[in-house]
Amino acid sequence: MHTYTKKILSSLMILALLFSLCAVGMAPASATSKEMDERYREPFAQLYRQFSGQDDFWRYCWVDYYHYPNDATGDESTPDFIAVFCEDSGLEFSIYSVIIGDYYISTGLNSLYEIGTYIYTPSDGNIYTLTEAYASGIDGVEEMLSEHYDELTVTVKLLGDLDRDHKLTVKDATKLQKCLVGVEEFGNGDNLNWISVEQSYPMNKITRYISDFNRDGDRNVKDATAIQKRVAGLE
Repeated sequence: MHTYTKKILSSLMILALLFSLCAVGMAPASATSKEMDERYREPFAQLYRQFSGQDDFWRYCWVDYYHYPNDATGDESTPDFIAVFCEDSGLEFSIYSVIIGDYYISTGLNSLYEIGTYIYTPSDGNIYTLTEAYASGIDGVEEMLSEHYDELTVTVKLLGDLDRDHKLTVKDATKLQKCLVGVEEFGNGDNLNWISVEQSYPMNKITRYISDFNRDGDRNVKDATAIQKRVAGLE
C-alpha cells in the first residue's frame, strides 16, 4: 500500500474516531430514557387514561424527572412527584407554547393536552398538568423548571433572563438597559415568536421576547424597572 494511501486511511480513521467521541459527548444527558418505577407505572397509567383516553400510551410516554423530598434516602424513597412527558404520533403537526409563572415553555411536535407534561404525585394518587401543578404550589415544580430544565423534554425559558444564567438578577436589568441604548445586542436568542400564533396554545399574541418581562408586547425601560422591582422584592 502506498504511503500516500496509508496517510489518507489513517486520517479517515482519526476523523471517524473523533466524530464518534464527539457524538458520545454531544448525546444529551437526558432523563427521557428513564422508565417509570414499577410501583407507580400502573397507577399513573389509570390516571393518564382518564385524561387522554389513550390505552397504548407507554409507547409515547417517558419519565422526565423525579423529585424527591429533602430527607429522602435510598432507592426505595417515594418521590414528591414524577414529571412524565406524553405524546401521540397520531396528532397533526403542532407546536404549543404556554407561560407558567415567569416561565415560557414550548414543546416539540405531537404533544397531548397542553404541553404534554404531567405531574404525578404518588402519595395521594393525583395527576396534574404542568400549569395546574404550578398554580397549586406543589413543592419542587418551580425548582424543576429553573434548575433542571435540561432534563425536560419541553423547552423552558425564564422571562427577563437576558444573561441566560437561569436566574433573575439585577444583571439582567443592566443588560436590558445596555441593549436598549445599543451598547449590546439582544440577539436572536431573545425572540420567542418563532412559534406561529396559529399553532400556539394558548394563543400567545403578546409576549414575543424574553426581555419583555412585563408582557406588554414590547421591550423597553419598563421591563428593566419591572425586573429591578422583582429582584428587590417590591413586586
